[in-house]
Amino acid sequence: MWAILAREVIPNFPKHRFFRQYVLFGYILDFYCPTLKICIEMDGGIHDDKEDYDEKRDENLRRNGIAVIHFRNEKVFNNQMKVADRVCQCIEAKTML
Repeated sequence: MWAILAREVIPNFPKHRFFRQYVLFGYILDFYCPTLKICIEMDGGIHDDKEDYDEKRDENLRRNGIAVIHFRNEKVFNNQMKVADRVCQCIEAKTML
């Protein structure tokens, strides 16, 4: 995901920086852009047993105006351009507000 952000997303939106393993409200977010309030979560097998926790975390983040995008690990590895497009769409939607 970091490579996708660096190669396909950040060059198109240079004013907005993403951070890895960003701590916010007691949660560790996989990737976070504070200027846009966008959280990107990578979901692997470990998340299959944490659905309730993930839902509560996402709800708390959304209540604070943070958009949360989830990607399965397999999708990131196999569909990089689709992942980049979805992140760019989210950024564009946030910048148009």
